[in-house]
Amino acid sequence: PAETSVSLWTMSDWSKPYSGFASVRREWDEAGGSQTSVNARITMKPSSTWELTMGRNLSCNRAFAQYVTTEMGPNLSFNNAFAQYVSSREDPLATETFGARYIFGELEQTTLSMETRLNVTFTPNLTLELFAQPFIASGDYGQLRELKQAGTFDFIDYGIDAGEISLDDDGNTLVDPDGTGPAEPFTVYNSDFNRVSLRGTGVIRWEWRPGSTLFLVWQQSRSDRYKDGHFDFGRDADAMFAARADNIFMVKATYWIGS
Repeated sequence: PAETSVSLWTMSDWSKPYSGFASVRREWDEAGGSQTSVNARITMKPSSTWELTMGRNLSCNRAFAQYVTTEMGPNLSFNNAFAQYVSSREDPLATETFGARYIFGELEQTTLSMETRLNVTFTPNLTLELFAQPFIASGDYGQLRELKQAGTFDFIDYGIDAGEISLDDDGNTLVDPDGTGPAEPFTVYNSDFNRVSLRGTGVIRWEWRPGSTLFLVWQQSRSDRYKDGHFDFGRDADAMFAARADNIFMVKATYWIGS
């Protein structure tokens, strides 16, 4: 279906001690789907020795100066899809779609992510880099529908336009696509989802002699998934930090051979 989008953004002078950027984007289509995303960035430079940034796509490089740079990129989006593909079922009676029923569902999805970077330069030869990316997403599936005819964006809503549906205790849907007709009933398993993850990396870089460098690297990742379908920041954040963590430690050294 045809889609329309509108975006608004504003930013201030980055050379000032305090500056910022904000954007909002809204998309919608003729079928009733929509998506909204919000991004923001704030930078504070009260002195020449350090800089704090909350936002995305901003980097800082001041050679031979002691400074701290922090980057954080919050991104919040809401997506309402009219027809998100779920699954398909073979059925020779579905002649309009070549012997298979293609099943879609309404989807309400919320996604929150934020990239955080901290760069500290102690000396020209000793630096610390930290990176973290928390991620929370949820998806709640609603009305199930079937593609009516190949090559179209027309659908048959189960339980409304045709067929009968019922839910079990696990949220799975039993679909009888033509009610009392000859088509075989089938089950569409609950596709609701919640995903949480946290990835982090820390790197200490020490150039102990010209051209020779030692890297100490620590990486941690944790994730969890469950089927609730609803976004709850407090609960999901707790689940993210409670998930089992995988830690990796690495050491890398380079030695310059030459005059």
